[in-house]
Amino acid sequence: MSSTRREGTVFSQIKKRWQMFSKRADLEMKLISTLTDDKLKAIEAVSADRAAWAITPLIHLMLTDTDQIGVAAARALGVIGDKSANLGLKSALHKGEATNWSEVRTEAALALIKLGDLKVIEELIGFFLKYHEQAHHIERTLLAIGAPLVIEPLIVALQDNHPDIQSGAAKTLEKIGLDKIEDSVQRENVRRRIEVLKEQREHMEANRGVLILDNYWSNDQDGTTYKSCGTCGSKAKYSMGMGPSNDHLYKVGKRCPQCGTLFTKEMNIDHY
Repeated sequence: MSSTRREGTVFSQIKKRWQMFSKRADLEMKLISTLTDDKLKAIEAVSADRAAWAITPLIHLMLTDTDQIGVAAARALGVIGDKSANLGLKSALHKGEATNWSEVRTEAALALIKLGDLKVIEELIGFFLKYHEQAHHIERTLLAIGAPLVIEPLIVALQDNHPDIQSGAAKTLEKIGLDKIEDSVQRENVRRRIEVLKEQREHMEANRGVLILDNYWSNDQDGTTYKSCGTCGSKAKYSMGMGPSNDHLYKVGKRCPQCGTLFTKEMNIDHY
């Protein structure tokens, strides 16, 4: 190769590297811009390039910016496919209050699936307890993940101890379609289990949020009151000074220590 051609090749390589450096510098500036359009365009660009260098700023945007930016950043992390984003995506999945489900959570879960973290399915199913008021968002996320991956964990969840998890799993399986369960015996067992859970759910919904006060009276004492949760049936160990007690947890305005239901009213039942 002549010296002229070698110089041309070297110059071409330097030019290419400079262009890459300039593009990255421009994208880095847009990712920290105060303008939403700039950030969205930059996120789209690093996603298309599968730019691993952008993982840290994308995680920062996902966790701290608006939902619109956070959703775009989470999607980009899933496309880039670098497992170093796992911890940040987990943080986004668990970030926020029980009464508020952000779309960033959904996109973070889908990104984790793309990165091969199938344990996120069990975490989402567990959210039926923690975020039972947002169950439709959890269902939608599981449906987006798809039947082949979620059916077996949902079937297992039908036997969970918590009614909200059982119910969430049952409703999601029905929306997926029981015909997606290939084994006919398993499909019939699941159908029967769901029917039983529906009956239990009707009773539970009728008593959701009710703090039941069972008052036991006799001729020689003032009586003893046992407090229990109308949703899950758990109760205080003792009351009225009879020994170690957790009945202070069973009050209107507090949440059941077992199932997390907010007590909104009391119902007295007298036993003579």
